[in-house]
Amino acid sequence: MDPINNDCHPDKRQASNIAHELAHILMRHHPTALFDADGNRDFIRAIEDEAEWLGPALLVSEEAALFAYRQIQLGTETVQTLSDKWTISVDVINMRMNVVGAKRRFRRAA
Repeated sequence: MDPINNDCHPDKRQASNIAHELAHILMRHHPTALFDADGNRDFIRAIEDEAEWLGPALLVSEEAALFAYRQIQLGTETVQTLSDKWTISVDVINMRMNVVGAKRRFRRAA
């Protein structure tokens, strides 16, 4: 098993895993030991939180999140069909639509 990607995970999860790790690289986070001396998972919460926000943004840009919301509202797509087309989880698409305020922005533009 690769330390960055677990190829046993579904493709959509692998995309999130890789984006998360890319986020660490882009933010210049220094690698740390994966486990402490007792074998417990060891990580710095603040660093992981940063990567948990940037990773999804690498997968679904602000523009893509707005596009997704618009298509869902128009009935031309569902979050599931976009998830399948983009090979990104439904949760990531929903998270990004929420973060960029897609619902509020769509209503304001209407």
